[in-house]
Amino acid sequence: MAAYDHSKKSMAWLPVAGQWRNLRKLCKEQMFSLHRLDASKGLRQEKMKKLYNYVHDCCISDQVVDIGDAVFITSLNLISATLFSTDFAQFNSDSSQEMKDIVRRLLENVAIPNLADFFPVLKFIDPQGILRKTKSYISKVFVIFDDLIDQRLQSRSESLDHPVRNDLLEAILNHIQASESELTLDVLKHLLLVGKTKFYSTQISILHKYLKNQFTVSL
Repeated sequence: MAAYDHSKKSMAWLPVAGQWRNLRKLCKEQMFSLHRLDASKGLRQEKMKKLYNYVHDCCISDQVVDIGDAVFITSLNLISATLFSTDFAQFNSDSSQEMKDIVRRLLENVAIPNLADFFPVLKFIDPQGILRKTKSYISKVFVIFDDLIDQRLQSRSESLDHPVRNDLLEAILNHIQASESELTLDVLKHLLLVGKTKFYSTQISILHKYLKNQFTVSL
């Protein structure tokens, strides 16, 4: 993914050197570890309970339920809570529609086969507009990331007794502080972007199992 030089800052494309080793260690110990996945079990159950209650309330009030949208909101909130301890979207809320659209379109856009990847001569033409659209979506996501990171850094700097959050951002910041890593905030945003997409695919599979078991028991 060439947008915002992601291919130059992502661990997948970096040469095997100090930066790559730092990112690999961070991913192994904090982002994609079994401990991290197991630790989020309670969070998954919480989000699933909210989804179940939402569907149940809609059934009682004879409201139509868009299951696809409801599951998307649940998975998005599970990821955002894992990364930042906050929910990005709410059921039946127009205020969160923009965030849902940004994430949905970014994921869809990244999945589209890009002709420029097969024919480099088309890279500067961008005939499908994939690079242009991806830059736009990532820019909007990074604005949100910037606000959340700035708020967390400010909270940590104002007091030693700042509320400790058991999320990925806190773990990464603690790792950077403890190891005196040279990881920049720019690289951190790209790392969180990778974490967001990776967690999305993982959590969708887990949510599917939860949904199947939950509604099977209910029926």
